[in-house]
Amino acid sequence: MDFQSDTMNRVRFHIPQIHCSSCLWLLEKLNRIDGGVIRSVVDFTRKEVSVEYSPSDTSIRAIVELLTLIGYEPSITVDNNIKPINYAKRSLYLKLGLAGFATGNIMLFSMPEYFDTTSLISPQYSLIFRILNIALATPVLLYSASDYWKNAYRAIINKSMSLDVPLALGIITLYLRSLADIITNQSPGFMDSFSGLVFLLLIGKLVQQRTFDALSFERNYTSYLPLSVQTIQNGTEQSRSVTSLSTGDIIHIRNKEIVPADSILLSPHGHVDYSFVTGETAPVEIVKNAKIYAGGRIIGNSVQLMVQKEVSRSYLTQLWNNEIFHKKKYRAFQNISSHFGTWFTFTVIIIATVAAIYRLPDYQVASSVFTAVLIIACPCALTLAAPFALNTALRMMSRASLFLKNTDIVLDMAETDSIVFDKTGTLTSTHNADVKFYEGNLNSNEEKLIYAMAKRSSHPLAQAIAQTIAQTLSVKENIRPDDFQEIIGEGIYARFSDTIIRFGTHDFVQNTSTHTSTIQNEVNQSIVHISVNGEYRGFFAIRNSFRSGIEKTLQFLDNKFNIHILSGDSPKDGIYLQHYLPNSPMKFRQTPEEKMNYIQELSQKHNVMMIGDGLNDAAALKASAVGIAVTENTAAFTPACDAILSANRIDTLPAFIEYARFTKKTIVIAFIISVFYNILGLWLAVTAQLTPLVTAILMPISSLSIVVFVVWTLTYNAKKRGFR
Repeated sequence: MDFQSDTMNRVRFHIPQIHCSSCLWLLEKLNRIDGGVIRSVVDFTRKEVSVEYSPSDTSIRAIVELLTLIGYEPSITVDNNIKPINYAKRSLYLKLGLAGFATGNIMLFSMPEYFDTTSLISPQYSLIFRILNIALATPVLLYSASDYWKNAYRAIINKSMSLDVPLALGIITLYLRSLADIITNQSPGFMDSFSGLVFLLLIGKLVQQRTFDALSFERNYTSYLPLSVQTIQNGTEQSRSVTSLSTGDIIHIRNKEIVPADSILLSPHGHVDYSFVTGETAPVEIVKNAKIYAGGRIIGNSVQLMVQKEVSRSYLTQLWNNEIFHKKKYRAFQNISSHFGTWFTFTVIIIATVAAIYRLPDYQVASSVFTAVLIIACPCALTLAAPFALNTALRMMSRASLFLKNTDIVLDMAETDSIVFDKTGTLTSTHNADVKFYEGNLNSNEEKLIYAMAKRSSHPLAQAIAQTIAQTLSVKENIRPDDFQEIIGEGIYARFSDTIIRFGTHDFVQNTSTHTSTIQNEVNQSIVHISVNGEYRGFFAIRNSFRSGIEKTLQFLDNKFNIHILSGDSPKDGIYLQHYLPNSPMKFRQTPEEKMNYIQELSQKHNVMMIGDGLNDAAALKASAVGIAVTENTAAFTPACDAILSANRIDTLPAFIEYARFTKKTIVIAFIISVFYNILGLWLAVTAQLTPLVTAILMPISSLSIVVFVVWTLTYNAKKRGFR
C-alpha cells in the first residue's frame, strides 16, 4: 500500500503475466470493470500495476479477485524485501521444454516421410507414428501454445484486439489442418511444422523478454539526482543524500520540500500538501506521531520527521510520473504505437483470408499461405520502435543529469523553437554570492531569527542569506518559528513568539530606503528587504555570479532558437545579458502571474521551453510545452515542471535538445524499417514463398533487430555527446 486516505488508496501489485500491449490496455481499463477503481497505471518493465481506488466502493480483495479473473493474478509475498518468484518465466521455460521435446520426437517419427521410405514400413507402423505425432502435438497446443489462444480469447471477450489473435489463428489453423489430413489419410500432416512453430515462437518470446530485461529502462530512486536532505544527529544538522537514509533517521524538511520517504511526524504539528499524490491541492493538517507518505510537500513551518521506510521502498519516484501532471497533447508516435494493433490485426486477417481463398482448391497451399501471413505480419517491431527509442533517450539523458518526468517530454523537446530563461537561480548561482547588509543594524538575536527563517526556505536568495549569516553565528540554534508563510514572488513572513519578521520585496515589507535605488542599479545584485515588528531595518544586497559557461550557451542557443529573458529582479543585468543576446526580448520585475501570461501568449505561435528555478516560476513552467527546473537543491523540485536539470549541467542544454531531435529521427527510421519488414514479409507469405516454420524464425528476429537498432543507435549517439 503506497498511500491511504478516507477517499483514495493506492496499491501496487507485481503481475509477472504482463507481456504485450493488450495487457497494458486491459489493465489500464480496470475502472470500466470495477466502478470503485479510480485509475490504474502499468509499469511494463517492472511488471507492476498501480491501482488507485475508493475504499468506500471497493477493496483490495475485490481488486485481486478481478485481476485473477481476467488472467493477471498478482504475485503476493509476505515481505516486501523478498523478491517475488517469477512464475510466468518458469512457466515459459516449461512450455518451451515441452514444445522442444515434442518437436524433436515428432521429427524422429516423421523420418520415413522425410526420406520417402514409407514403402519399406508396414502401414500399421505408419499409422502408429502419425497417432504418436498427434499425441505429442496436442499437449503443445493445449499447454505450450496456451498463452496465445488464452490471450486472444480474453481480447475478444473484452472487445479489444490483441496482437496474439493472428498468432493464435495461425497456430490453430496449422494444427487443425494437420489433424484433418491425418484423419482423412490425405497426408502425414504438418505436426512437426506445428510444434516447431510453437517452439520457435516461444524461443522468440524468451529471447525478447531477456533482451527487455537487459535493456530495462525502469527508473528507481537511484536513477535521480542524489536528493539531499537535512538530517539531525546529536542536535546538529548535516546534509545527506536520501539514498543513504535508513529507518529511524531524523530528518528536517523545510517549507515546499518533498518528503522523500514514508515517515512519522516528530514536530507538534504541521501541514502537508498531497497534490503530488492525489491531485488535491488543499493542505492536510497533521499532528505529532502521524504518518506522512513519501511525495507529500511540507507547507509552512518546517518539520522534523523520523524515517519509517527506506527511500527504496517508498513511492516517491513513481509520483514523478503521476498522470495527474501530464499535459494532454496529441502525440502521433505514441498513438501509432498504442492503437496500431487493432486495425492492423483486422487488416492482416482479411489479407490472410483473401490470399487463402485465392489459392483454393489447393487446400495445402491455402492453409500454408493463411498461416504464414498471420505469423509474419506480427506488428511487434513497429509497436516497439517508439517506446524503446524514447525510453532509451530518457535513460541516456538521466545519466547526464537531466531527469525527464516521462517519455512524452522527449518529443516535446524535439519540437522546441523558443526558449524562455528565468535569471535568478537559473542563469545565476548563489553558491558564490557576495551578500552584504545595508541601511541598518541587526542585533545577534535578530540575526539568529533571520537565519532560522531563511534556512527554512528553498529559495536561492534565502539560502544565500542563511549561508552568510551562518558564518558569523558561533552557535546555530535550532529555533523554530511559531508561524511561517512563504508567498511566491513576494517574500517570507515568520513569527517567533512576540517578534514578527518579514523579508522580500519592499512592497511586501511595506517600507523602502532612500539608498536602495543606487544599490539596485548595480550589476549582478538582488535586493531582499527586512522588517522587524513592522519597522524597516534595511536590506540584503546579493551580488550574483552567472553560472560557468552560460555565456557560450546563450550565444549558441541564440543562433538556433528564439531566446527570451523573464526575471522578477530589476533590469540591473539587462546590459550584461544584451551583450550575448542582442536581439532577445527581456522583461524584468515580472510577477509569477506575468511570467505565466507571457508564456501562454508566446505558446500560441511557438513551442516554448521554459527554464526556471522551480519556485517562483512554477506557473510559467506548467504553462510551457516543456518546463525544466534548474536546481542545486533537488529536494525542492515541483510537479509543475516536466524535467529537473542539475545546475552544473545547464551548459549541456543545447546537446539535450539536439539529442531529442535525433531521437525523433531515429523513431522515423525505425518505423520505415518496420513497415518494410511487414510489406516484404506479407508479399513473400501471400505468394507462398514462406512456410509457417520460416515465418516463425523471421518474426522474432525482426522485432529484436528493431529494438537493438534503436537502443544501440541512441546509446552510441549519447556517448558521443558525453552523456555519462
